[in-house]
Amino acid sequence: SNFDSIIEGMLLLFEVVSLSDWARIMWYATDMTGLDKQPERLNSFYHSLFFVAFIVVCSFFMVNIFIGVIINNIALNRGVATLTDNQKQWMELQRQIPLVHPHPVPRKPENSRWRMTLYEICDAQWFDWGVSLIILAHIVLVATFQSMAEGSDDTEETFRQKWKTAMDIVNWGAIALYTCEIVMKMAAFTPRMYS
Repeated sequence: SNFDSIIEGMLLLFEVVSLSDWARIMWYATDMTGLDKQPERLNSFYHSLFFVAFIVVCSFFMVNIFIGVIINNIALNRGVATLTDNQKQWMELQRQIPLVHPHPVPRKPENSRWRMTLYEICDAQWFDWGVSLIILAHIVLVATFQSMAEGSDDTEETFRQKWKTAMDIVNWGAIALYTCEIVMKMAAFTPRMYS
């Protein structure tokens, strides 16, 4: 297995596309240094990027195309190809009718002013966007703290303690915000909405 000729290279790439021991081939490729030179461990990171991109494009994309062709042939062989456009629309409508489910809309609380205020806040689009931004910020903070842990100049034990304290603060803050959201939505929409 090598890239010394086009045929061997194509066979090797076919083996990679089939996901048969592709990681071994990728690691061998990252060790390559040049023609008639000894390999060095993890010499080129870019070779691994090629293999990952190649697998994503070829394996997943081509398999999806292959499956699409098979499904298209099955649809043609079921007799759908001989139907008129109106008949196809009718069959599509009949197929989609069972999939339609009404989305329950919570009733506005009429007997409590504070629940009505919570309802209007929780039902607003900006509230959903705000909660999504809080979740995204939490993810970014956790990822940032993790990357900071790898490049710190502090002593290892001191940084580990600072990192644990910062993560505890971020996590407890996120838990408090998530709990506040749950309580607000339960009070506004009532638990029946979620059953």
